Amino acid sequence: MTTITEIETFVVDAGWRPWQFVAVRTSDGITGYGEISDGRTPYGIVGTITDLEPVLIGSDPLAVEARYWDMYRLGPVHSSG
Repeated sequence: MTTITEIETFVVDAGWRPWQFVAVRTSDGITGYGEISDGRTPYGIVGTITDLEPVLIGSDPLAVEARYWDMYRLGPVHSSG
């Protein structure tokens, strides 16, 4: 089974705003890249990715919905009122 082995973040200064990217590496040697920019708190976003690593490393990257819920459960608690 393919598993996530490493997550690496990059902050790129474009001169007028920072951009953040993430590389997700797998045990099969496949790397996926994504943009995670918000434009205001580049290192806050990078810190969030770092906080999510423990639940993602060793998991199946193809089970996208399961990974979504894993990350959601680690996020702030939302109340309805």
